[in-house]
Amino acid sequence: MDAFSYLSVLLSIILGLAIQQVLQGYRALILSRRTIRFYPLPLIWSVLILLMVTQHWWASFSLARRTDWSFAAFATTLVLTGFIYMLAAIVLPDVRADEPLDLKGIITARRRRSSASRWRCCCGACSANICWKAGCPSGRT
Repeated sequence: MDAFSYLSVLLSIILGLAIQQVLQGYRALILSRRTIRFYPLPLIWSVLILLMVTQHWWASFSLARRTDWSFAAFATTLVLTGFIYMLAAIVLPDVRADEPLDLKGIITARRRRSSASRWRCCCGACSANICWKAGCPSGRT
């Protein structure tokens, strides 16, 4: 088995957990729909995150052609995948069935933290792209 086969298993697990986070958020919203004031922005973001997960998984197939894996290249890929998971984990709020919830109020309160998370994900994507295209230092002599 080649290096990518081992590495892709961990990435696929993390991406699968990201999908689970978003779908679990949908489930919570559906079950508590009577006490929630809906706001479209988090729902749109959640769909975009599902598309981002799918695109990241699909793009990772191009990494199968790499033969010169270094720890730095894999760590960069893993960190980017972790950022995507964290975005999926925070896009929809935790919902308690007995409490009213205002999605717009939560988004307004989280605006600064959410913006920082999106910037980290963008920076991670850029560094991963540089690592994948130009090659990360491998530490080998």
